[in-house]
Amino acid sequence: MNADITLHLTTNDTITALPRGSGIRWAETALALAGFARHDDGRRVLSLHEPDTARTALARLAETAALCGATLVHSPGPHVGEVADRLADRLPGTWSTALVNLADDEQANLVYERLWDNEGPVDRALTQAYDTRSWGAILTASDGRALVLAERPGDEHYLAATLLDESYGDTVPADVTAPRSIAAESDFLHYAVRTRLLPAFEQGFPLRLPTDRDQVHSTAPSTDTVTPTTAALPAPAASAAPAPHR
Repeated sequence: MNADITLHLTTNDTITALPRGSGIRWAETALALAGFARHDDGRRVLSLHEPDTARTALARLAETAALCGATLVHSPGPHVGEVADRLADRLPGTWSTALVNLADDEQANLVYERLWDNEGPVDRALTQAYDTRSWGAILTASDGRALVLAERPGDEHYLAATLLDESYGDTVPADVTAPRSIAAESDFLHYAVRTRLLPAFEQGFPLRLPTDRDQVHSTAPSTDTVTPTTAALPAPAASAAPAPHR
């Protein structure tokens, strides 16, 4: 059994803790005993607005984690939910985000069943995320489009892929190829999604998605690069699972 608690310092003066691993329940117990507040999506948070209270909670977490056999990991980067929030703010249209606990069989299977490019690297990443009891995020546009975001194992890139919702049913044309998933560092993720993923999604559903077409195309430079380099871009502004067990 392994249990990890990854601590992320977020932009709103809070620490976000994401429990993961096959012993995720022990990690959750350690966080609860230390006084980290639980959100509905499963993440645990600690406000830093009261320094003395925060120091006490962190000291207590070191103790409860040891008692529960959980390893504390301090991450220098944002968690995947925060990366999704930043991405949503930089996409055309209105998008909402939701953190997904891929340790939960129901949530994990729902993501996998909606994954359009289910033979690409996102499928493999989500499978590994499930195995390690990790996290992902879903972005949903007001017009019904949906994306899944996951960390790419082994580096600091994020993978994004398209999801289908139930309202599409069997309307995907047989000759339409699923938009290929893309990978990019968090600072360049919005560029890759705007210029590659969203136009490809639109091509599959040209009648369903008329509103953002001009926006997406007008902001997309003519390039085939999926993961742009810093030299090619202006400086950035300023975060299934396997098939159901059989």
